[in-house]
Amino acid sequence: MENSDQPVDFYKNLESPLKQSEEELWDRIAARTVDRQEPKSAKLVRMANVWRVAAACLLLAAGLGVFLRFYTESVVSPNGKHISQLLPDGSRVEMNAATVLSYKPYWWAFSREVELKGEAYFEVAKGKRFQVKSVQGITQVLGTSFNIFARGHAYRVFCKTGKVKVLSTQSSVELTLDPGQLAVVDNQNKKGKIKSVSASETMGWKTNKFTFTSEPLRQVLQEVERQYNVKIHLALDKSSHKLYSGYFNRSDAVEDVLKVICLSFELQYKEVRTDEYIIYSSM
Repeated sequence: MENSDQPVDFYKNLESPLKQSEEELWDRIAARTVDRQEPKSAKLVRMANVWRVAAACLLLAAGLGVFLRFYTESVVSPNGKHISQLLPDGSRVEMNAATVLSYKPYWWAFSREVELKGEAYFEVAKGKRFQVKSVQGITQVLGTSFNIFARGHAYRVFCKTGKVKVLSTQSSVELTLDPGQLAVVDNQNKKGKIKSVSASETMGWKTNKFTFTSEPLRQVLQEVERQYNVKIHLALDKSSHKLYSGYFNRSDAVEDVLKVICLSFELQYKEVRTDEYIIYSSM
């Protein structure tokens, strides 16, 4: 019989069925570690994808910035129509017939600037500098009301309220206007002058009344074309030397307007087809 007082090494006699050598154990651990490590090529591919996404985001942001900076809205007032347009800051523009107004709505907070072809009356909300650009000149204001005529070679600016600065784009002419003053810029001769006029004399078109004082006949007829959306042929060799003084109301029939104008010069008019007329000498 064995001595029960003698300690028995119970665990010493047990053997694990999974018993392995030290070398085998380290080999298994190393193999698992290698399996879990990402290949270098995969890391490079992932980094390349990150850079592609970053570059795409930058291009998208740049494209959006360009769009916001240069996107332009244009408003057209056709022949025979007067249109009113509200700008993003609440400034109001009344456009005469045959007029185009363009501006950048998404860039308005940074620059209050419009482009004008034709004639329009502006009531500008107070704020930073407001600028109207035309081929013939530039008008700068802060908060005021004014009228601009920019057609052909003619550039005229009338200041109704506030103060207006007028600069020619084709010469060194620079004029500053107070209320009731009209700037007349002659780009052909590179000259400019200021004269005092009444608002009704230069802005009568807003109430459909058109007044002319010693205006070339051809220019008067061009205004008739714009207001009535008609075509007028002037069959006169020296028509540019004829000056007309008078007025007409847009509520009058175009035939009545042409009759009055022709009487001043002993001329005749005839309708050659619908909305198309010819003016000729009766002598």
